[in-house]
Amino acid sequence: MKKIIFSRKGFDSSAGGIASPIFPDSTLFSIPIPSDDREDEQNYKDLAFSYKQESIADILNDLSKKSIVKQGYTSSCNYKTQRCHHDPMHIQTEEYDGIVFGQYDRAAGHLKNKKVSEGDIFLFYGWFKEVEKNSDTWQYKQKAKDLHLIWSYMVVGEVYSIETPQQREQLLKTHPFLKEHPHMKIEKDKTTKTNTLYLSKEYKYFNHSQNRILTDTKEYKGRSNWRLPKYFNQPQAFSYLKKFHDNDNDTNVSFRGYGQEFVLDLNSVADRDTQDILSYVQQLTGNTFHESL
Repeated sequence: MKKIIFSRKGFDSSAGGIASPIFPDSTLFSIPIPSDDREDEQNYKDLAFSYKQESIADILNDLSKKSIVKQGYTSSCNYKTQRCHHDPMHIQTEEYDGIVFGQYDRAAGHLKNKKVSEGDIFLFYGWFKEVEKNSDTWQYKQKAKDLHLIWSYMVVGEVYSIETPQQREQLLKTHPFLKEHPHMKIEKDKTTKTNTLYLSKEYKYFNHSQNRILTDTKEYKGRSNWRLPKYFNQPQAFSYLKKFHDNDNDTNVSFRGYGQEFVLDLNSVADRDTQDILSYVQQLTGNTFHESL
C-alpha cells in the first residue's frame, strides 16, 4: 500500500444542496449527485436502497422539501423522476462483487498524476446529518451537526483508462458487468479527456460511528474543519491539504474549495508515522491489510 485517498462523494452544497442522511439506527446512505447528462440513465427511484420499505426517492422528497441544487442553482424537484450520477457504484453479479468508481477530466488527471494504483485505499467520505421521522415526514434533527464522515472504503484491484471508444469496447468484452456504469457511457466526443475506472478487490459500507467522523466535533467550526490524530500532520505528503494545526494529541485540518480527492502518499511519510496511519486505517475499516503491508 502506498497511498490513502480521502475521496469526497455524495451531495454537497453545489450539487444536491442537502446532507446525506444518518438514520436513527445509524444506517448511512450517501446520496449520488444529481445529473441531467444523457449517460446518467438512473433516476433516484431506481436506486436499490430503501429504509424500512421506504424508497430513497420518497425520503429525499421529504428531506429536501422537493427541491434540489444543480450547478449551484436551486430548483423544484421530484426525486422519482430526477436522474443521478450513480458513482461509486456497487455491482454484484456472478462475475464480480465490488465497488466500481469512475473519475473524469481534471479530477481523473489528479489521480493519474499521483499514480493511484492497485493496493491503494479510497476512504469515501461525505456530508451527513442525522434525520428523524416526524408525523410521517422525514426531517433533519434539530441541533444536529453537519458532519464529514467516512461511509465506505475500497482497496483498488484494477485500474482502466477508457479514453477512446476502442478502449471502452475492449473493456466491455472482458468485463461485461461494467456496461451499466455511467463512465462506460460517456459520449464519444468526450472520451478524449481522462476517464478512469477503479475496481475494488476489497470493500465495505459502514454504519455511522464516532470513530469515522472527520469533522472536529469538540471545537465545532463547520463540517470542513477536521480533527485527526497528530500523525496525519503531513503537508508534504498530502495533495491539496496544507493547513494543519496541532491541538493536544490531534491535528486540525481546514480547507476551502471543491476538492474531490486528497491523496496521502505514504512514501513521503516517516516510517513511524506510516505505521500509526496504517493502524488508524485498519481500525477504521476493520481490515488488517496483511498483503498490502
